[in-house]
Order: sequence, then structure tokens, then C-alpha cells
Amino acid sequence: MSSRNERRERRDQRRTSTPIGLSREAKILLGLGAALAGMAVVAFLVLAPSEDDPGPVAEAGGDAQLVREDSWQTGATDAPVTLVEFLDPECESCGAMYPIIEQIREEYGDRLKFVVRYFPLHFNSVLAAAAMEAAGRQDRYWEMYALLFERQLEWGEQQISQRDLFVAYASELGLDVDAFTNDLNDPAIQAKVERDQRDGVAFGVEGTPTFFINGQMVGSMMTADMLRDRIEAELP
Repeated sequence: MSSRNERRERRDQRRTSTPIGLSREAKILLGLGAALAGMAVVAFLVLAPSEDDPGPVAEAGGDAQLVREDSWQTGATDAPVTLVEFLDPECESCGAMYPIIEQIREEYGDRLKFVVRYFPLHFNSVLAAAAMEAAGRQDRYWEMYALLFERQLEWGEQQISQRDLFVAYASELGLDVDAFTNDLNDPAIQAKVERDQRDGVAFGVEGTPTFFINGQMVGSMMTADMLRDRIEAELP
């Protein structure tokens, strides 16, 4: 039988040994940490910008411009609504939006000015933009724009240059192929594409397509009805 002193020693050892559960202080600290984390989540949800409440693009710094003098556009120059799209000809989402944009352009006619800006993100994106620009020098910009989107499955998502195919497209459109080929190599065109992308970054563009209506970012993938609602809200 253990002596009284032995029993007391064993009891004291159990009291001073490290417990399996958390100490009171640790539980308090964990509780505070969880509370702070919860507050951070709430703050993020409250303060984070929403596509339904976009900020004005006028806050872009530097010399960035949403529409440049040499930006390709259709519609009346004094149209009450300007729709700007930062696009990548190789982007599948831009390809999905293409027929919607065409429908909207047809519906609103001279009440809508549509402006194209480049934001290349794929292997042949810059070359495709150059093909559009080169065709534009022969007054066939919008024909090449349409052809690249309508045939996107032929050339998109390739890891080799599609130059020969784009030259074939130029021939199909009846362009001067020699002039078109030379223009594809023009550093001025590449500089324009790169400038467009810098402008896009300055205005908060992170992917394609990104749309602006009368200077305000309105989102990315949109239905025709969503675009109509935004446009109608800007019409006098």
C-alpha cells in the first residue's frame, strides 16, 4: 500500500504535467484570432468592388487613355454611348461575345460608338491584332476582325505561328498580300498593341473581354440583355 506522502507526490505530478487540452490563455488567444479573421472577411465583402457597382475609369493614372485617336471604332463620332472593349482575338470568351457585340452594334446603329482596344494574352494574339491592323491599312479592318473571330477554331490555341493562315485570310479578303505581309512586320503596329495593353492595365483591365460604357467598367462576359440595360441607362 502506498504511503500518504507517495499519494500526494503522484497527485502533484499530475497537476503540474502538461494537459492534453488547451490552457485558458490559449483558448482566449484562439478566440480573439477567430474574431479578427471574421472581421477581416466581413470588411473584404463590404469594401471589395462589385461588378454591379464599378468605379469610374477617370482614376487611371499617367497618360493612359480609354480611347486613342487611332483606336478603331464604328458608329457616329458623337454617339451618346461609347462602348469600349479590351479584347484578345484569340480569347475564346471574346469569341463567344463577338456575335452579341455584332447584334448590339446593329440594333443601336449611330446611337452607339464601338471601340476596339487590344489586350493580348495568348501565343498568336499580337500577330492576330497585327493582322487586323494590317488589313485596316487597306480599309478592310472590320472584315479581318470578323473573319478572325468567325474562324477562331481554325487558328486559336496554337503554339506555333499562324502567320501563313493569316496571309491566306488576307488573300481571301482580296487584299494586297505583299503589302499585308510587310505590314505584319511593322514595329509601329506592335507598339500600338503594347500601348493598348498598358492603357488597359492602367484602367484596371485584368482579362478579356473587359467592357467600358461611357467611361465606366461594366464587366466581362455579358448577355445581350445586360448590355442593352447598360446602354439604355446612358441614352438621353
